[in-house]
Amino acid sequence: MGKAHSRSIPGSIPRLKNPEVVRKPEADDTQPVLAYDRPDPVTGLSPREKDALKLTWPLVMEYHLDHGFMIFKTMFTLYPEMLPLFNATTYEELVKTPTYIDHVKLVMQKYDLIICKLDEPEQLVRELIQIGKDHHPRSILPHHYENLKVSIMQFLTERFGSALSEFQSNTWNKTLGIINSVILKGHEEAKLKDDDNNNNNMKKGI
Repeated sequence: MGKAHSRSIPGSIPRLKNPEVVRKPEADDTQPVLAYDRPDPVTGLSPREKDALKLTWPLVMEYHLDHGFMIFKTMFTLYPEMLPLFNATTYEELVKTPTYIDHVKLVMQKYDLIICKLDEPEQLVRELIQIGKDHHPRSILPHHYENLKVSIMQFLTERFGSALSEFQSNTWNKTLGIINSVILKGHEEAKLKDDDNNNNNMKKGI
């Protein structure tokens, strides 16, 4: 896990002093180019793309709680209709609830786990499918995952600016799309199971 930080006020952290560290070379001269760019058959990510994620993610996790608040504030600013999912009508009301803080921590931990599991694709897929299953009963709909993806991409752009290379930005956009597609498989599995149970109950007159 990334280094924890004591402050938890969104926007309170300074911009990175040395953002150029994000721009390390993305090529690996010790591997054949074709192998370095060959997508994993399970995740669709190449070793080059995985390295781009592993290089940039620690910068997010360095202030993971602050950054988590920034991501969610961005999401609720762009999509205020999602506030009722958290039993709130305003963002100011939401940030005062302990359950919201716990949720932000959990989401950042989940994304940290995802990045750590990039080289264990089968296990990663299982984790993502389970996330989808777990969120289905909570009134989470497919487009809500897309909203989170858009919010994360906006956060990355605003937080790191030009320090994030075009390749790294494109890789994050692609990866978040892949993550969502697998989560939605779990979401759909849970929905189909619920539909089957409801149909069976109707037949039994329950």
